[in-house]
Amino acid sequence: MQSVMLLLGAGAGVALLGLASAALGGWRRVRLDAEAEARARLAHAEPDFPQGPCLLDALGRAALFEAAEGTDLALVLAVGDHVAVRRFPPQAVRGARLCERAGVAELDLRLADWTLPPVRLGADRAVLEGWARRLGAGATVSTKGQGR
Repeated sequence: MQSVMLLLGAGAGVALLGLASAALGGWRRVRLDAEAEARARLAHAEPDFPQGPCLLDALGRAALFEAAEGTDLALVLAVGDHVAVRRFPPQAVRGARLCERAGVAELDLRLADWTLPPVRLGADRAVLEGWARRLGAGATVSTKGQGR
């Protein structure tokens, strides 16, 4: 009987910690709501990256930057409750696919960095087509299909 009471008490304690975490915002997802915010996060993580054009995802999931001289790319990615920043050469883009999901144009990027899942960037289709061209030889662009 005593072990049952200990088990119930431990379960109640875990539930209480979970509720406290939720009440304090522990399960909030970070969003990149503005280009200025994405630029500031990139500048903090990669101060020597010469920021050029930016593609900000319409849902605030990510921002893709090209260096001012076009030699590098950088990705600012919302991951749970924090932001990951990756800098990489254009050749690290293994694939880029333009597709439509629920009436929204998206550019799916596959990167050579195995620690990142495929990245989706939603924006105006003309803007995404320009970025797909900008990625050049490192990307294979496909406009077929409705996505995954």
